[in-house]
Amino acid sequence: MQAAIALLAGLLTVLYWFVYRASHLRAQALDEPVATSWKQLVVAAQTNVYVRSLEPSALEEAARQMARAADWLEQAGQAAAARCAWDETVRQRLQGPFQLLEFDRQRFLTMAELRTRAMEAKVHIADRVWEGYPDYDPGLVPASLHWGLLATAQQALATAVACQVGAISNLAVLPTLSFAAEESGPPAWHLFRIRLELAGPAPSLERFLRSLPLRLEEWSAAGLPAVPGKTQALFLDRLLLKNLRANPDITGLDVVVSAFCEHPRSPNEP
Repeated sequence: MQAAIALLAGLLTVLYWFVYRASHLRAQALDEPVATSWKQLVVAAQTNVYVRSLEPSALEEAARQMARAADWLEQAGQAAAARCAWDETVRQRLQGPFQLLEFDRQRFLTMAELRTRAMEAKVHIADRVWEGYPDYDPGLVPASLHWGLLATAQQALATAVACQVGAISNLAVLPTLSFAAEESGPPAWHLFRIRLELAGPAPSLERFLRSLPLRLEEWSAAGLPAVPGKTQALFLDRLLLKNLRANPDITGLDVVVSAFCEHPRSPNEP
């Protein structure tokens, strides 16, 4: 019995010295680099300003700032949408079913009205302008967008006539651009673009450019006479001034006028 106990004790001693102790020493050797790196990380966390920014208080403040920025962005989007909103007549036409006969009728009436105004203001409008005036385009979808395109051209020309630019030599409808709210989502906004070529005294062209972005309620503050029928804020995509050698007092202007339009939705759409 005593021999068995002595043998067991010897076996345990051998296991301790040659197995457990050797494994323990090896584990300590492997753990030493980890412990050193951990100490360095603790020191860095205590001294590095970027690491301190990960503290809960700093993260909470960053979250509050992001929430405020999101609110400001939403408010800016609402203000921009309100500025680009169409008047009630155009809005109803955009949201209603498109009738080609009604569009052709309104197109003819706006052309006749513009001719009359141009004659009274002594502004020459070339035939190329009427040839380029918005007409039905089967590629413009949905078809109700024709009303926004027609209003863009009509109000741009009305502004030029009211500012007595002298002459309007050309009008061209550029392709309408569409923008989605999401990368693969349906269109949310459309951008109409009208290219105009004008000529006239520099003060008249300046008044024309200043009048383009104004809406009904902004004429008085801008110190400019209101343009009859202009309700939409129009923007500039491109601007090119030309010197006309034939008459140094007349300046040529090649400009792309644009207007935003929210994607039309019928009353039944969500």
